[in-house]
Amino acid sequence: MVEQIYQVVCTIITSKYKHILNIRYITHAINLISKDICKTPFANKILRHCQILKDIANEKAVKGGGLKH
Repeated sequence: MVEQIYQVVCTIITSKYKHILNIRYITHAINLISKDICKTPFANKILRHCQILKDIANEKAVKGGGLKH
């Protein structure tokens, strides 16, 4: 019942206001796509390298007394 009401309200709003998008499903689609991309060897390698750089930066920040604002 609540889901049906939600769908009706979304339809009314997106019909009346064309600039408002129903992002509920868009965000889900982006999440699924990003998961698939992250499973590729190339993306996995890039993510590993980014993790290494982040770890190095964190170590230097801790040794240097923390991050300064």
